[in-house]
Amino acid sequence: MMRNFEQVKDVLDHGKALHDQIRDYYKNLKKQTDESEIRLKMALDYLSWHEHEQKEMLERFEENARSAVLNTWLQFAPSDHVEELLVKATPRPGMTVDELVQVACAFDDALVTLYKEAAAEMDDPKARDVFNNLAEASEKEKQRIVRDTQQMLHEI
Repeated sequence: MMRNFEQVKDVLDHGKALHDQIRDYYKNLKKQTDESEIRLKMALDYLSWHEHEQKEMLERFEENARSAVLNTWLQFAPSDHVEELLVKATPRPGMTVDELVQVACAFDDALVTLYKEAAAEMDDPKARDVFNNLAEASEKEKQRIVRDTQQMLHEI
């Protein structure tokens, strides 16, 4: 779905909403997961927590950012592939943890793309830095997800 982003704060608000939607995706999948699939349930709990943390990071950022940066206008809207991924990534019972991690990485990649495209649309260097920093943080989070879920699986 095409979004009409107007200002930096609109993209940040959309990012928070996307983290909520992704967290809901994980929660719904957990409800469909068989009790015997302990590893998958643990991974889903971890990923739900991760999305909550990412949303809170955006909220803290928005609270601390100068209003001049938040009110900076974007010339063109960045593409948003997260929502179409949410539609395509239909939760299904019997998913492996590796498949789940691939879905989580796809979500993070789509967020990175959203932030990089927003950065490219910014004339203001401070606003551009906002999105470049968010893209970098999302990349690091993706790496952390892969590392932490692998570590978690080996500890069980």
